[in-house]
Amino acid sequence: MELMDLIDKRCIKLEVDAKNKNDLFDEMIGLLYDADKINSKEGFKEGILHREAQSSTGLGFELAIPHAKSKEVKVPSIAIGFSKEGLDYDAMDGEPVKLIFMIAAPEDGGDLHVMLLAELAKMLIYEDFREQLLNAKSADEVMDIIRDKAKKL
Repeated sequence: MELMDLIDKRCIKLEVDAKNKNDLFDEMIGLLYDADKINSKEGFKEGILHREAQSSTGLGFELAIPHAKSKEVKVPSIAIGFSKEGLDYDAMDGEPVKLIFMIAAPEDGGDLHVMLLAELAKMLIYEDFREQLLNAKSADEVMDIIRDKAKKL
């Protein structure tokens, strides 16, 4: 399964409304639910919170990749959100988060989420790529930027 197979433009939000981590989780999970990728917002959030309790998924470089394997996942998916101002996320570097990639993997999905984390990390180490994403004007443009970067790696 390719990274682009998991991105649906209905699950991309160019400016999240959330101002804190918990509200962000609700907003991103709402995108997945509204796009019919998960069965239950509450059930999937339990998985996200369980993973987050182990250590913050705020990785630094203004980036967070919350993720969970859950029986609530109908279709493996990635929700993408942006916060131009940045929001408090308890990131490892203490800085606000601007780029959010939420990975929803099925409980029986094997190591799919690990593969996705690795693929995203390969792209997101490039500052110019992160800047392009933050400056995108539409969900289609976000998808094009990711697609182009994936082809180059």
